[in-house]
Amino acid sequence: MSPKYLHTNCTSHTWAFGAFAELIDNAYDPDVNAKHLWIDSTRIKDKECLIIMDDGAGLDYNKMLKMLSFGYSDKKTIRGHAPVGLYGNGFKSGSMRLGKDVIVFSKTQDIMSVGLLSQTYLAAIRAENIEVPIVTIKQDGEDKISIEPGDRDSLEAILKHSLFKTEKELLQELQAINTMPPMGSTGTRIIIWNLRSSKDGQTEFDLKTYRYDIQIPHVDSGDVNNHQNTNKNSEPESRYSLRAYCSILYLKPRMQIIIRGQKVQAQLVSKSLAHTRKDRYTPKFLMKPIPITFGYGTKDSGHYGIMMYNKKRLIRAYERVGCQRKGNGVGIIGIIECDFLTPTHNKQDFDDTEEYRKVKHKLGEKLEEYWKQMRHTKKKKNPNCNMEIEDMEKSPDQNWAQCESCQKWRKLPDGIDASKLPDKWFCYLNPDPQYRNCEAEEELKDSEDEQPYKKTYKQEEKQHQENRQQNAEGSVPSPSTSSTHSTHSGTTLYHSGTTAGGNVTHFTPPTSTPLNSSGPRPSAQSTPHSSSTCSKPTHPRRLSLTPELVKKRARVQLSDEALAEESMETNTTATAAFAPSAVRQQVSVETQTEGVAKVKEEEEEERTWSLREDVPKSSEQMQLLEREARELMDSSGGMHPLLDMQQDGLLEQWEIASKERDQYKEQMVTANQERDQYKEQMERANQEREQYKEQMETANQERDRYRDQVDTANQERDKYREQVETANQGKDQYMAQVDKLMQELQKMRTSSVKQEPCDQAHGGEHDLALQIDSILTDLDCCNEERDQLKSKLESLEAERGAVFSQCEQLKKELDDLREAGSRALSPSCAEKTGNSPSRPGSTEAERLKNLRLSVSRLLVILIPELDLGQVNYDSTVIEEILEQYIDGVS
Repeated sequence: MSPKYLHTNCTSHTWAFGAFAELIDNAYDPDVNAKHLWIDSTRIKDKECLIIMDDGAGLDYNKMLKMLSFGYSDKKTIRGHAPVGLYGNGFKSGSMRLGKDVIVFSKTQDIMSVGLLSQTYLAAIRAENIEVPIVTIKQDGEDKISIEPGDRDSLEAILKHSLFKTEKELLQELQAINTMPPMGSTGTRIIIWNLRSSKDGQTEFDLKTYRYDIQIPHVDSGDVNNHQNTNKNSEPESRYSLRAYCSILYLKPRMQIIIRGQKVQAQLVSKSLAHTRKDRYTPKFLMKPIPITFGYGTKDSGHYGIMMYNKKRLIRAYERVGCQRKGNGVGIIGIIECDFLTPTHNKQDFDDTEEYRKVKHKLGEKLEEYWKQMRHTKKKKNPNCNMEIEDMEKSPDQNWAQCESCQKWRKLPDGIDASKLPDKWFCYLNPDPQYRNCEAEEELKDSEDEQPYKKTYKQEEKQHQENRQQNAEGSVPSPSTSSTHSTHSGTTLYHSGTTAGGNVTHFTPPTSTPLNSSGPRPSAQSTPHSSSTCSKPTHPRRLSLTPELVKKRARVQLSDEALAEESMETNTTATAAFAPSAVRQQVSVETQTEGVAKVKEEEEEERTWSLREDVPKSSEQMQLLEREARELMDSSGGMHPLLDMQQDGLLEQWEIASKERDQYKEQMVTANQERDQYKEQMERANQEREQYKEQMETANQERDRYRDQVDTANQERDKYREQVETANQGKDQYMAQVDKLMQELQKMRTSSVKQEPCDQAHGGEHDLALQIDSILTDLDCCNEERDQLKSKLESLEAERGAVFSQCEQLKKELDDLREAGSRALSPSCAEKTGNSPSRPGSTEAERLKNLRLSVSRLLVILIPELDLGQVNYDSTVIEEILEQYIDGVS
């Protein structure tokens, strides 16, 4: 394919935001299923760039090749999510519309890929066909990448002709994919540069005036909806603001869009209207009712028209139809899903087919009906208010919010303003406890069986039209020019006239219907010179006609005319005088009948879906009345005045029965609606009761759980108290033993003072005793710390056991020293010492060594780092270590 096709292909997007929508659709479609999408602008190496990034599934080599090629589209519907893409051309046309060059970085769970689609690159290498360098990358160290041997040429082309000249820069862009919170480890990053610009070098977007938006400074004449007006104040904001356009891009948004660092406040378009009404349209080519939602927009008056979606994606925005083209219906928004129509190549319009034109025409009629109904309702409620509905302040009928975590939409109770919610809203903030968890399903959608709203204004218009018609019928002159008449309150009207042949009495039928106003028929006694006339008769009650009644009366009229032709052979003059008036009145009646039928035709089409059942009894009664009327006509030959009287009486009964049938139908419909409302109230009450029960059960469970926790805490507290008491008892016993030892040491000190020092060994024992005294003092301090550090109770108990064992050894040593002291004080001991001086000295040295050994074991408990294997017990090393420890503690 020629490189020039890249430019030719993008010209289908006459509106820049349509190109943005193509790239957004790629991230929204189910094969990527991104939860977040970022759109931003930046400068890279002095070039203005657009960046579009998502946290979707990412692209491997094959998927990227298909995306950068033409005509590949294998997207499928996943869990009810239908893809928007159809032709496999959206990325190429959209990206090349925004700029000449685009580079794509993508990460999957396994690999990373980079692809380049560049008109500048193709022009530089003078390519005859479109070439797309694609590289599959694996990271090798912090700044190095490893690629397949066959991708080396593609990598060199990307480094030479893109904005990124080193492997490190490519790796940094790939690493930037999962730096945006809350992105995962996969996603796609698109960078577009060499943006389309005007002759003065300015881009088509205003990127400086609005910090958190991308706007079009003026609207081209080739706008998406072909509006020539470039004044922003007179057109919807979505025409020139990307943020406003993205907020209505999807009928039910499932992806959060962040434009230049600020989240777009998405909205449910069909739920954000005021005075919402549901209607239906059944195309003949589809034979399936299509729901339509009408309502008034709550923004400025420039936002109105029809919103036409295809697969829940906006195709036509604010399309003016019907009376809106004439200046009426301002502020009304209609929403319809046109999945049965085919979008154009750029997804900004539908194919101009006969079906599309019919749909637009019917939407215009439906919108005008809604407008009239709203005006009628407003006038009926506030007859003294002269302000139009579009000029009144309005608020949405419903308020909805989207959870930041699960992306589900939650309906808020009445009275909560959605505009005042925090920027990040979560399900746990929902006042409704049923939907306060992200695991709860969304609220049910609107039922497809929902009946359209009632157009009550049509009934009044119909009544006014019938009154005007009856008034017009009453003003038609009779065939005679003058007479004297009398009117009766019943159904019979007679008048008398004078002729040359004598008095003749005539019967004039009542004129409650247009088909019975053809004038009197001449009787058998009438003469050619009879000139009896009658003026307009009056009737005490006027009943409305239905198309069925008009047709049946027309058949009766035709039979009357056939009978009248037979009497014309004997009454030529009278018939000649009567016929022209009868013909003129018959033509008028037929014209009026056609008018009534046309008025009825549209209403009958609207009621096709709601009034399919007939009332059998009323139909049988009407058939019986028709049969009786025909039998009377056949038996009387159509010439007797009583026949006309009975015929009109039966027709009046027929009209009364039809009217009563319609009233019964309306009463039945009203009763059914009230019954349905009562059922809904009962179901709602049952649901609330069940919710209350569940809340009570949950509260009881929490209460029981809290009680169990309190009991467990009390048990642990009692157990801990027992442990503390046991530890205190052990400490008291230990302190008693220490006191006992201290007393014995004090006694030994006293005896040592009284005894003259005989050698250095005895003096060393005295010093060691003092050191032992300080060690015991340190042990008391350790016991106090043990009380403070209750968490180390078990380790302290182990240390206490070790100290007890050391104390036992010290007891033995003290006993030995006590015995030695007693022997030294006795005269026998002195004699033995004088006779053999070497033996006592060796015994004292051994005892001193043993004492040093005991002290070293005690020091190991206090100083775990001490290595006893390297200590010389014959020297004074232990004494020095003990002194250093005592100095450090003090």
